Amino acid sequence: MSILLTTTIGFLSVFWGHHLFKKWFNHLSIYSLIWMGMIVLYELKLLPFNEISLQTWFVTLGAYFSFLLGILTIISARSVFPQNKIEHEPNMNSFLFLDKGKKIRFFLILFSLIGLFSSIQHWNILLSQYGSIGNVILHSQEIYNSRLQGEEVKGVIPYIWLFSYFGIFLGGLYSAYKGRITLISLIPVLAVVLKETARFTRSGILLGLMEFVISFMLARHLFSGSSSSIKSRLRIILTTSILLIITVLAATAVKISRNPIDTYKGSASSISQFKTGAIISPSVYFYAASQIGVFNIYLREDNEQTQFGNSTFFTVYNILSKFGVAEKPKIFQRGYFIPYWSNTATYLRDLYSDFGILGPLIVPFLIGMLATFYWFRFYESKKFIYHVILTHLFILVAISFFTLATRFTPWVYGFLILTILIPLIERINFNRYSN
Repeated sequence: MSILLTTTIGFLSVFWGHHLFKKWFNHLSIYSLIWMGMIVLYELKLLPFNEISLQTWFVTLGAYFSFLLGILTIISARSVFPQNKIEHEPNMNSFLFLDKGKKIRFFLILFSLIGLFSSIQHWNILLSQYGSIGNVILHSQEIYNSRLQGEEVKGVIPYIWLFSYFGIFLGGLYSAYKGRITLISLIPVLAVVLKETARFTRSGILLGLMEFVISFMLARHLFSGSSSSIKSRLRIILTTSILLIITVLAATAVKISRNPIDTYKGSASSISQFKTGAIISPSVYFYAASQIGVFNIYLREDNEQTQFGNSTFFTVYNILSKFGVAEKPKIFQRGYFIPYWSNTATYLRDLYSDFGILGPLIVPFLIGMLATFYWFRFYESKKFIYHVILTHLFILVAISFFTLATRFTPWVYGFLILTILIPLIERINFNRYSN
């Protein structure tokens, strides 16, 4: 019954999102598909998961309807106070591209090279410590466990790896402008993959994929002329397929190095037969479905003590802790057994721990409202400062099944840097080319 209800609500919401926003790629459809997929996978019980409690269902559905209410609030306000309709112009004359994208291309290459340097430097340190790539892989669990304890590899230059994510955003935007995936747009993706495999984590790879796809998809409608053309759709499929292949291969490499053979006891025979698989395996199924189960146990125990807004203002607390003003937030959250260990429990856990029961009800409403507001602002004004804001709001939605995106340092610094850089390029281009 829960699977039928979830799929019904999910698919109806996807079609409703298309009706409201006239595009399949919108925040309501994304939220609905991601959460429907996770919950259905969990309820299939291919692993011996615990039953979802009524409290968990209440919070999960409450967050969804709050998100939906935020969307409808802006749409209703627009019907009361009429606005200009969204326009789709084949030749969009944005200040950002008055120079035919030369400055975007320059910063894309610059950020990518900085990020690539950071990744190579990280690997060089690992190779100097362990002697070979094979030895690094043999010690992958040790490296990963050190990160769980908050210990990073000594000698690695901090923060410059963030430029890879700035480059990924620009790569998606530049690819949309060119109407095809370009070689230089893949350089920051490669840098992120190299960096995250050196850290033996997959969350950063997921974040990078989401950022590129979202940046590309939101911008493409302004450049493609006819967003429904066969040529345009083929380009989307090609771009997404290449990125998915890169992401899957990288995530698979991390998975194999940390856990070459899955040891999930009690799994259904339909999934157990893939226990030695690289891509389809019990662990892949577990990571795709388990977040709602961890949130379920978290709510049941409800005994964690955290600072107010610990996840929402994670970066702020982290900076303040360096000056002794606040307690340093933990990078990795407490894990639970469901019956297998995991510490990721959707963004609802972060909001609940930050603000109590009001968090999962108020924050999704604000996200839905802001994403809808900036959706119309971006497509009506064609100002790319709104593209930056909208992309980061969409990342919040796309990562919501996993964690609150504000916990990711690249999300915070990316938002700050890009909201300065994009208007600066527009201003320079306007002063130089508009006369």
